[in-house]
Amino acid sequence: MTGGPASVDPETLRILATEGPWGAGWLLQVAGALGASLGFLAARAGRGSGWFAAAVAGLALAFSPALSGHAVGGGGGAVALHATHVVVAGTWLGGLAMLLLVGIPAARRLEDLASREATSALAGGFSLVATLGVALLFLTGAPAAFRLAGSFDALVGTSYGRVLLLKLIAVLMMGALGAYHALRIRPRLAGEGAVQRLRRTGALEVGAGIVVLLLTAVLVALPPPR
Repeated sequence: MTGGPASVDPETLRILATEGPWGAGWLLQVAGALGASLGFLAARAGRGSGWFAAAVAGLALAFSPALSGHAVGGGGGAVALHATHVVVAGTWLGGLAMLLLVGIPAARRLEDLASREATSALAGGFSLVATLGVALLFLTGAPAAFRLAGSFDALVGTSYGRVLLLKLIAVLMMGALGAYHALRIRPRLAGEGAVQRLRRTGALEVGAGIVVLLLTAVLVALPPPR
């Protein structure tokens, strides 16, 4: 950003960190990370206020990518949409990961009937969250994609547009796997082998989500067509 290591000095770093949206986003990211860490430590110590502090810090973190990325060029509305997009995506992908890594293993330690009922309740609750998440991801992501790409030619004829298309394909894969969980696996969770299938296909959905995150990181580094 400054032209090379030789041009970095304390005054340059001060300007980058304190003047303009990029510095605000960076400082917000640092403050949010520290706040979330302290909140989780407090929650682990048995303080209920720790969860609230971690949630507030998480919301602050959701604004940091918008302030240091392409969204800031679109004004306050674009920043708000981008932050909402980050919150919804994190809820979907993070919630699914916690369902697979924490929720289902905890439910399986219960007695047989209680285990099936707990697993079904967990999967049913998350299914509603995921369904709403898909709708909100589209509503918050489509305006940004249109603003940055601008045209079909730019979508297929530029590096930014092609990576954006790959990201869309990965998101559609996540949505298809989520629909499969909701329509085919969840109604059969009482049967043999259904939980194992849910964990396998859920892992595939998490894998697709990781691909989405990696493609998003590439998009941030590419100049948009407009």
